[in-house]
Amino acid sequence: MKSEKGFTLVEVLAALVIISIILTSSIAIFSNTNAIAVSNSEKLVVINLADAYLERLKADPVKTISNGMNEENKTISEVINLASCPLLAGTSKKVCPKINLNNELTRLNEKQYTVSIQFSQTQSNSSSKIYSEKDLQLINVLVTVNSPTSKISSSVEGYIADEKTNK
Repeated sequence: MKSEKGFTLVEVLAALVIISIILTSSIAIFSNTNAIAVSNSEKLVVINLADAYLERLKADPVKTISNGMNEENKTISEVINLASCPLLAGTSKKVCPKINLNNELTRLNEKQYTVSIQFSQTQSNSSSKIYSEKDLQLINVLVTVNSPTSKISSSVEGYIADEKTNK
């Protein structure tokens, strides 16, 4: 019998098994990488939306909160009724209930994001020589944005000036 050169059936089957194992693992890696990229993209949207709302509040807090209602010549503390907000137990800090915003600006990439804003302010303490937020006419703002499709959220904190708008 002549010696024929080539692969046997067992060698071809072994090569196919090895190639399929390698391809299956690389497909799993690519799909996992895609899921991570989508998640990171969602995180960036939530972080940037929270930053944008904080900057919008700094620029024009009354207009951002009032949603088109006529609140001209009012301070932000008058609009959110900061005077009626309760004191946090054991502190000199007033904390207002969260305000949830739901408008066209919270809709991005065909998703409706939940934006909530919470205002607080430390009150004057006569025994302390340290200026409070009320003395400095500042209001602490916490903006929280939640993603509608996942448990991703971002919070950003800052201060806004409690002064009348010049519009």
